[in-house]
Amino acid sequence: MAILINALQIILFSSFIHHGNFVPVHYHSAGISNQNATTIDSENSEDNYDVKYYQIDLDASDTSIFIKGSASILMEITKSQVNEIALELAKSYIIDSIIAENLSLQYQHNSDTILIEFTALHNAPENIYLTVYYHGKGYDSGTGTG
Repeated sequence: MAILINALQIILFSSFIHHGNFVPVHYHSAGISNQNATTIDSENSEDNYDVKYYQIDLDASDTSIFIKGSASILMEITKSQVNEIALELAKSYIIDSIIAENLSLQYQHNSDTILIEFTALHNAPENIYLTVYYHGKGYDSGTGTG
């Protein structure tokens, strides 16, 4: 039961629910803002992209709360000379890699915020497709197991 709840939490982020495991820190259209991004300077990444599409892939089991997954995001750059963006991923998850344009991107994962650095500057209205691969122990909801 706990793994099902965890999987639903991750899937629900695509509906722009802020309390899921993986949501944009600054999603321009939905007006989501991050109140927890104090440990990473994400000031330069505010409102510089607009999410157009999410794809969530999860490997989960009903016998464990361990999950492995990826979140692919298609975003439109909304400003000139964007070299970084900020996303939110629960600190309990370990990032395996972040890939865009067939390149591995550099990132910082502090607290619940990921600051992702692009390998080149991007300008509006350019589209970027990136994938974050991650794994870890899902949330224990305390509502039971099995």
